[in-house]
Amino acid sequence: MTAQILAQVNLGTNYGTSLALLLGILYVVLSVVYLTIMRISPTRGANGANSSANTRYVIQSVALPIFILLCGFILMFHGWRLDPILQFEQLLLFMVIVYLILKDMAMI
Repeated sequence: MTAQILAQVNLGTNYGTSLALLLGILYVVLSVVYLTIMRISPTRGANGANSSANTRYVIQSVALPIFILLCGFILMFHGWRLDPILQFEQLLLFMVIVYLILKDMAMI
């Protein structure tokens, strides 16, 4: 007879864990929206730039959402372990990412 081992997933409800959970959910939603917008819109072509600039743009439009999605899942499932200062750092990082994504989408 084998023992059943169940993994524990902690999604807390107090202030610290709810902030990490909220940021994790926002990261996941943001990555899906960014991937959708960047794949639907035609490549911006960098206004006559060389093909290496277009290649970097395509890599950015695929790699960035994957990284944001991974960060979102980490925050959702392990955010309750973070100290408040690390959660504040994640909030600041989230604001920088949103700014860069909005700047990138304005160039399309």
